[in-house]
Amino acid sequence: MTDAQLQNVFDQIGHFLGAYAGVLTLFIFHVPYWLYISAIVITLWAIGKEFWYDEHYEDAAVRGSSLLDFTFYMIGLAVGILVCLKA
Repeated sequence: MTDAQLQNVFDQIGHFLGAYAGVLTLFIFHVPYWLYISAIVITLWAIGKEFWYDEHYEDAAVRGSSLLDFTFYMIGLAVGILVCLKA
């Protein structure tokens, strides 16, 4: 595994955990409408970060795939929501 591939693995873990932690934080602190707020804010954050910010400001050599990064944000969001709804 090359350094770029290893960096990409850690990036995807970070995207997943960031979204997951966002959902859990709102749930744990009993924020009203946590499900809707987390879904909207995390989705908008992921779109803005991956498809605008990264395209303009991140080095293309280390950027990777914006769609893959966005997908891991959405997986983290979905898993976080499912875990909270089961609690």
